[in-house]
Amino acid sequence: MNSAHGAPPTTDAVNWWSTDTSSVAGTVILIALASAFVIAARRRSRSGRTWPRCRTWSYVGGCGVVAVTLFSGIAHYDDLFAVHVGQHLVLMMVAPILLVYGGPLRLLTRALPQRTRSEVTAVLADPLVRRFTAGRRAVFWLCADYYGAMAVYLLTPIYRWSTEHQWLHISAHMYFLLCGLLFWIPLIGEDPIGRRTPWPTQRVMLTMGVPFYIALGTAVALLPTVSALPGAAAAGTVLALGGGALSVAGLTVLWLRAHRGTVGLAGTRPDAIEGAGSWPAAC
Repeated sequence: MNSAHGAPPTTDAVNWWSTDTSSVAGTVILIALASAFVIAARRRSRSGRTWPRCRTWSYVGGCGVVAVTLFSGIAHYDDLFAVHVGQHLVLMMVAPILLVYGGPLRLLTRALPQRTRSEVTAVLADPLVRRFTAGRRAVFWLCADYYGAMAVYLLTPIYRWSTEHQWLHISAHMYFLLCGLLFWIPLIGEDPIGRRTPWPTQRVMLTMGVPFYIALGTAVALLPTVSALPGAAAAGTVLALGGGALSVAGLTVLWLRAHRGTVGLAGTRPDAIEGAGSWPAAC
């Protein structure tokens, strides 16, 4: 199988980071995004309006996770089925949590002039935007996209094509990151988009991930059309164990956030408490 990245470098000096054009460009973009966030947060703090450091660290950490996942030495081996699957799990279930919790849109709107801020807020509050970020229909489509995209990608020829064409390879990475961001915004986001999904719905959205990834991993390992690909068995194992474990971890994080909102309020639903989503408490 031909890799979209080409052959790995032969010298250890460059093995730790990819130096092809797309990797260098992606690294520069992520550094710029992280730097802009830090500068905006510092300016806000200096003006007397404190911005939680944990949110800054979360966003910068999210950019770092994306960079390491896509552009470090790991990328030299993402033509391996299992590594490729692992990258997509991280892009959908780890990096988005850190990026969304950082609150980039909230920081952006607070840093803008009043008139521009009002215009941006009006766009985010538009019914068309809210249709895809809030409500039952949004939950359905977000789940269908979040889980369905991985199944379609792996169980059809799209995965094989992505290993042969770099543009499709890069597009797949970006799409899965976008899927993760859209999925996690209504779960943990405090940005001015839509509204926070109630805790019972959050529980369903993540709990379904455990059987889904087990089933998808089994399909990848056993279906003739996919299992014939090199490394399919290992990729199926990564999906079943990694996807299931990350789903449980995400569910645990959401439960802890909801539970902290109920401290001292026994018998009250987590989603019924103002500020129930503020976890960690120091943030």
